[in-house]
Amino acid sequence: MASCFQNWMLGASATHLSKVQHQSLGRRFQVWMKHKVQPRNGIRRIYNTLNEYRKLQRSDSPKPPTALMAMPLNRLARPVRSGGGFTIVELTIATAIFSTVLLVGLASFLGIGKTFYKGVTLTQTQSAAQAVLDQLSSDVQFAATVVPSQATGTGAAFLCIGNARYTYNLFREVNLDAHDNISKFGLLRDILPGSSGCANPFGAGAVALSKPTELLGNKLRLSKLDVTPAKNSAGGDILDLWNISLTLAYGDDSSLSGGDTANPVCDANLSSTQFCSVVNLSTSLNRGL
Repeated sequence: MASCFQNWMLGASATHLSKVQHQSLGRRFQVWMKHKVQPRNGIRRIYNTLNEYRKLQRSDSPKPPTALMAMPLNRLARPVRSGGGFTIVELTIATAIFSTVLLVGLASFLGIGKTFYKGVTLTQTQSAAQAVLDQLSSDVQFAATVVPSQATGTGAAFLCIGNARYTYNLFREVNLDAHDNISKFGLLRDILPGSSGCANPFGAGAVALSKPTELLGNKLRLSKLDVTPAKNSAGGDILDLWNISLTLAYGDDSSLSGGDTANPVCDANLSSTQFCSVVNLSTSLNRGL
C-alpha cells in the first residue's frame, strides 16, 4: 500500500512539474514573441523569428501551447514600408509647404526692397529740394533787389535775385544724358554781368547764359517755383519780406500722376512707385540782412 501511494505521488509530481514547465515555457514564449515580432518590423525579421520558432519546436524541451503557434496571417501578409524613405504623397505635401514658405519669404524680401528704394528716392529728392531752397534763400538775404518771374518767350521762365539769374522749365524731367542750355534743362543758375539788370537769356536783346549750373539731378523736375513778396492783412506787400515756395518731383511720366501740374502725386498702383517721390518746401525770409 505504501509503495502504491509512493508511486502515485511520484507520478502526480511529474505530471504537475511537466504542466508547470509547459506553462512557464508558454508564458516565456508569449513575452519572447511580443518583443521579437512587432507590426512594423520588416519581413526579414519575421522570417528569422519563424525559423527560431521552428528550431524551438524540434528541441527536446516541452512545446509551447499550440494556440501560440497560430500567428495571424494578416500580420505576415501586411505590406511593410521601409523606415528610410518617403511616399509620393508625403513628398508632394512637403514640396507644397516648402514652395509656400519660399513664396512668402520672396514676397517679404521684395516688399522690404521696395520700401528701401522708396526711402532712398525720397531722401534724394528732399536733399535736392533743400539745396535749391538754401541757394535761393542765401541769394535773397544778400540781394539788393529781387525781380519776380518773367517768361522768356520760349516756354521757359526766369527771375533775378541780385545778380543771380534763375532760368527754369516747369514740368520738364531732367535727363543729364541729353541735357543742354537751350531747352532741355530743369533749373539753371548763372551770374549776370555787372550792369545788365535782369535780362532775358533768350530772344532779341538777350544776355546769354554765362556758365550756368544745373541745380536739379537726373529724373527730377521742377513743378513749382514762386519767389514773391509777403502780403499783409490788407493785401499790400511787406517791405523786404519774401516768400519762397517750390515743388520738386522725382520719376518719369509713367510713375507720376499730374506730372505736368504744380501738384503732382505718385501713382501708388504701379509697381515702380518706389522710384517716385514729391517734395514741397517753403520759407519766408527778410532781404538785405
